[in-house]
Amino acid sequence: MATYYNPPTDIPLIGRRLPLSPGDISLTALQSQCRQGEVPVIYADRLMFKFASLPAHEEDVRDLNEQYMRGSLVSMSFYAVPAEKLEGHV
Repeated sequence: MATYYNPPTDIPLIGRRLPLSPGDISLTALQSQCRQGEVPVIYADRLMFKFASLPAHEEDVRDLNEQYMRGSLVSMSFYAVPAEKLEGHV
């Protein structure tokens, strides 16, 4: 099960955006784009609210991909965030 970062709107400010597209992404692909000490974060918009998910398993990423493809998520972007910046917010 993924954990979530609060407040999610901080993610674009503290993270490095990864050049990946939603729809066919995996946890392995996210992790391979992260540098040492960084954690992959999925920043998504459900229209009613935004959230920042720290996926723990491939299933977490697959579930968000499916939601994006069905249109439940209006946007989804990927960030690498220094682990120390996540402390106290998850």
